[in-house]
Amino acid sequence: MPTTTPRMLISLAAVAWIVVGGYGVWEIVAEDSGEDWETPYAIFSIALLLGTLLAVAAVWIASRHGGRSPMRRVGLGVCAVAVLSTVAAWALPLWMTLSAVGYALIAAAGVPPWRRAVALLSAAQALGMAALFLGIAVEVGRQDEYGDHPVAFGIGTLATAVATVGALVQLDRSFDADTVVARSQASEVTT
Repeated sequence: MPTTTPRMLISLAAVAWIVVGGYGVWEIVAEDSGEDWETPYAIFSIALLLGTLLAVAAVWIASRHGGRSPMRRVGLGVCAVAVLSTVAAWALPLWMTLSAVGYALIAAAGVPPWRRAVALLSAAQALGMAALFLGIAVEVGRQDEYGDHPVAFGIGTLATAVATVGALVQLDRSFDADTVVARSQASEVTT
C-alpha cells in the first residue's frame, strides 16, 4: 500500500484531534451559562469519533508487518471497542483506557519503526486520564449542576489531544523510516 493512504489518515486524524483539543479549551474557558452547549459538544463528539477511528486505521496499516500477530489482533480489537465507546464521548475514562490498552498491546507486538509512535498514542491516553483525575482530585474550576468538573474534563481532553497529535506526527515519520528500511532490504536482496 502506498504511503499516501496512511499519511492521509494520519493528517485527517490530526485535524480531528485538534478539534477535540479546541473543545477542551472551550470547556476550560466557557462560563456555565446553560446556553448552547449542544453544538460544541456535538462537534467534539464527531471529531473524537473520527479522530479515534482514523488513528486506529493508520495504526492498523502501520502495524500490518509487525511481529506477534495474535497480540496485535487483540490490540486492534480493543482499539475497535475504544472507537465504539467514543459514542459516549463524555465517558473519558472509558475510551481513554480502552485506547491506551489497545495501543499498548499493538506496540508490544510491534517492530520498529512504528512501535514507538503507537506506544506514544497509548501514553497520550494515559496522560489525559491522569490530567483528568488530578483536576478532579484538586477540584480545579467550577462544579456543574451534575457534580462534574468541566475544567478538569477540558484539561484532560486538551492534554490527550495535544499528546495524540504529537504521537500522530511520530507515526507519520515512521512511514519515512519504514520506506528507508524497505528500500535497504530490497537493495540487499538485489546485491
